[in-house]
Amino acid sequence: MNYILMCGVILIFFLILRFVKQKQITGFGYKSKLSMQNLTTWNEGNRYVSNFIIVGSLLSILLGFIINYSNASNVSIAFYINIAVLLIASLFTELHLRKLFNKNGSPK
Repeated sequence: MNYILMCGVILIFFLILRFVKQKQITGFGYKSKLSMQNLTTWNEGNRYVSNFIIVGSLLSILLGFIINYSNASNVSIAFYINIAVLLIASLFTELHLRKLFNKNGSPK
């Protein structure tokens, strides 16, 4: 049940990150060298990665309920799935930012 609660908190955080445009680069959000070039890249990186994490969180909550009610004692598979979602989200976000912006953060 703690796993489901954790995924719910992550879901709420990324829903806020997805729909609230930040006015400055803060400590909260998707951090990479390219995403922190300027406010435009920062907001686009956060918007894009949030889409992946929101879907991943919803799937993780569903998986948590399945594991919880099937009396499965092995929660580690859910943990590895979450790590995979984070890695895939980071990879696709970087590719998306490189497609839209130059290395200095200016639009292509």
